[in-house]
Amino acid sequence: MKVKKSSVCHTCRVHKIGCDGRQPACSQCTHIGRSCGGYQLDIVVAPYIPKVGAKKAASLKAPSSTRRTSSILETSLTVQEKPQIPEYQIPSPIGSTTSEQFTAVILSQFVPENQLNLSCPGNSSNQVCGSWVGVLPGLVSLSRSEELISLATRAFGAAILDQGREGKHKSYRSREAYTATLRHLKSAFASYRDTFRLELGAVIACLAMVELMLPTSDEAFQAHFRGLGALINLYCPELFSSNQFHAIFVGCRPVLFFEALNSRKSTFLAEERWLQKPFQHHAPSDMQALITHVAILPAILERTDLSRTLPDDAATSGTSRLALALRKVLKSLGQWEERLRNNIAWHTDGSCCHPVSGEHAWFPNLMNATVCIHVWAFKIICFTELETLNAFRLKVDGKQKYGMSGANKKNQESAMNLANKICQSMGYLLQDEMKLYGPLSAVFPLKTAYAVLSKAGEGNEDNIMRCRIAFDQIHHKGFPSAPHLAQGFQSGNPDGTN
Repeated sequence: MKVKKSSVCHTCRVHKIGCDGRQPACSQCTHIGRSCGGYQLDIVVAPYIPKVGAKKAASLKAPSSTRRTSSILETSLTVQEKPQIPEYQIPSPIGSTTSEQFTAVILSQFVPENQLNLSCPGNSSNQVCGSWVGVLPGLVSLSRSEELISLATRAFGAAILDQGREGKHKSYRSREAYTATLRHLKSAFASYRDTFRLELGAVIACLAMVELMLPTSDEAFQAHFRGLGALINLYCPELFSSNQFHAIFVGCRPVLFFEALNSRKSTFLAEERWLQKPFQHHAPSDMQALITHVAILPAILERTDLSRTLPDDAATSGTSRLALALRKVLKSLGQWEERLRNNIAWHTDGSCCHPVSGEHAWFPNLMNATVCIHVWAFKIICFTELETLNAFRLKVDGKQKYGMSGANKKNQESAMNLANKICQSMGYLLQDEMKLYGPLSAVFPLKTAYAVLSKAGEGNEDNIMRCRIAFDQIHHKGFPSAPHLAQGFQSGNPDGTN
């Protein structure tokens, strides 16, 4: 029993979380939706009683509903309630570090500081592939140190430390932890056949993140998420409509969708039941709503590839339908772009901390930036595919159709313009305060932009350099395998030399 400090409010002390001491109500209580208990100097003897407050999550389109239940696990899920551990307090030797301490490392380094109010995993108001991180504290608190989820968080947290400034001075043995987790994962699959285990989904996501940070192969990151997608697809979509299961689903859904686009294969995520049921209790964030609007895109890419194997008449008819479908997606994306246009500020000075001259895009928040650059990336895919379809129809017909050449030129110019915008947005996403979240959000759009710019080559040197600088920054921020996700990109110096 000890006297309270006046800089910690009564509510935060009872719930054992960090407090910034702001008056009349601290930021932690404000973000969570609790009533701030003030800063009285009495003795605290009250026991810990989990209590979950309800609040609306910020979104560009519509607030998310926040139907919550009061359980220990739900309380632990809230990112705002994560431990505030200065410099992580990692003890020496490293073997004495607890899973809770590694989890604190993950939360403090993954979630952007100014996005805490957007990162509640009880709803869908997260940006790209992040809400699953919020389930880790609750899962770890209910597990023993030798259990799978504890091993996975140890591997992920240790990888962050090994790739960060701490790793320059000593090893946190992240590869050993990763290998140990993989061994346990193999045996876990045999015992988790009948029900979807929340911790198994979180474990796979942790291992995928370790692969981005400490790659063992070029395909391992995608393999982990493909496995998670196959696992999710074994169960009914209603399972992922509430609480922690919803957090796992919306956190991993963007990555699963990007993988479908990369492989040009249709995905179960485009099925009507998977578009609707997981969101029946939680309104989707803008990023999740955007994915719903373009969910058909991987199937269009797959049918485009298939059309090349058909007889000429069937191929011509099929490509016409595919072009119509692409234009429909483009129309929807154009509406998104128009709605977001006024939120972008364009700068021509050095305020965006980028060494390449020219315009730079700035956004009001990470949610807005993430949605904007993905709208542009999806539009690039549509324009590029329309160009491919036109070229194929020309080959089948054996002659140039009226207007086709002009349409292709317009598609190319549109794709180039969007690629330039993505490159000009990297300064915002790669700020240090965006933590690991910002670089991860940048990878897919940057890869898409780089493919277009490098194909065109001449006249795009500045933005190609922007891409290379951005990939180099992502590499040094902890993701050395990220540049290899872009076909043809050679990591090294920004000028292209190795």
